[in-house]
Amino acid sequence: MMGSATSTCTTPGGSPETSWLPKVTSVPTDVTAGVAYTVSGDQLGGLTQDAAYGDDYQSATNFPLVRITNVATGDVTYARTSNMSSMSVAPHAASSARFTVQQTQRPAQALS
Repeated sequence: MMGSATSTCTTPGGSPETSWLPKVTSVPTDVTAGVAYTVSGDQLGGLTQDAAYGDDYQSATNFPLVRITNVATGDVTYARTSNMSSMSVAPHAASSARFTVQQTQRPAQALS
C-alpha cells in the first residue's frame, strides 16, 4: 500500500450577520437589453479583498453581480458590473457600479 487518505466534511454552524450584506440604495426598476445602468449602495464591494501581495500585486476580485428578474415570466439573468466608484471593503462604504443588460435578456419589469 502506498498510504491512505482521509477526508472530512465540516458544516459550519450559525448564519452570516445581516450587517455583512450589501445594501442597494438606488437601481432602476425597468431595464432594457443593451442599455447601461448604474446601481448604487453600501458595501457593494463586500468586506474582504482577495489576491493582495504587499505593495507589489493587488487585483480586486469582488465585483458584484446584478440579479435581474423578469416579473412577467419569472426568468432570471445576471449582469456583470464594472467601473466601481470605490472598491473599499470598509463597513458600510458607499459606492456605485455600472451594469449593462445582455442583448439576449427580454425586457424586465423589476430588479431583485
